[in-house]
Amino acid sequence: MRYLFTWIACCLALTVFSAAPLEKNRWHDFEGLVADKATHLSVYVEDNGKIVGSFCYAGKKPEHTVQGLMEGERLQLSIMNGQKIVARFDARMTSSDADRMEGDWNNVETNDVFIVKLTYIASCGGDAKHRYTSIDLPDSVAEAFMQTAVTKILAKDKQWVVNHTFYPLETSLLGKKGITIRNAAQLLSLYDKVFYPAYLSRLRSVCFCGLFHNYRGLMVGRGELWIGQLPAGVGKTPRLVINGVVN
Repeated sequence: MRYLFTWIACCLALTVFSAAPLEKNRWHDFEGLVADKATHLSVYVEDNGKIVGSFCYAGKKPEHTVQGLMEGERLQLSIMNGQKIVARFDARMTSSDADRMEGDWNNVETNDVFIVKLTYIASCGGDAKHRYTSIDLPDSVAEAFMQTAVTKILAKDKQWVVNHTFYPLETSLLGKKGITIRNAAQLLSLYDKVFYPAYLSRLRSVCFCGLFHNYRGLMVGRGELWIGQLPAGVGKTPRLVINGVVN
C-alpha cells in the first residue's frame, strides 16, 4: 500500500509540474536578458510546429527574424540577420502554464554560450504573415511608425506629436485619470505635463518588435503609448496616429 501511495504521489507531481507547450496559431511575447542585455522575443507557432518571429534588444528597432520548430515543450530557434544565422536558442518551456522559457543561447559569431531565461508577457492574435490585423498596413510599417512616434516624443518634437495624434485623446494629468484632450492646441499647451520625465524614462527602454495589439490598435511597452489607424477613403492609404497615452 505504501508503494501505491508513493506511485500516486509521483504521478501527481509529474502532472502538476509538467511543462506546457505554447498555444499554436497565436503570437507569444517573452522578455529577459541575453548577455546582460534586455531583450524581447516574439514567436508564432503554426499547426505543424514551425516557428516564425522576431528578436530585438530593448530600445532598438526590430533587427532579427526568428525561425525554428516546436516539438512538445521544446523549441529550437535560429536568430537571423537577413539570411545569416547569428545565434541559436535551444529552449524549453519550464512551467505548466507556458509562461517561462529557458535554454542555451549560442552566439554563432563568437561561440559564446549563455543560459537564458525568458518570461512571458503577452499573447495576441494575427497570423504568421500579418500580426497586426487591426490595421491594413504591413507589420513593418506599423512598427516603424511606433518607433518614430516614440523618438519624436523623446526628442520633444511637440509639433509632430500633436499633428499625429487622434482627438479626443484620453490620458492622465498630474495623477488625475480620465482627462480628455480635445484638440492639438490643448495638447500643445499641456505637453510637458502629459509627457513628463518619468514617463519619458519608461519610453527609452521599450522594444519595437512584437507589439501587443487588439481592437484599439497597437501598444508599446506596458501600454505607455498606443497607435491606431484612421479610416481611409477609397484608393487612399490608411493613416496611423497616436490614439492613447497611458502615463
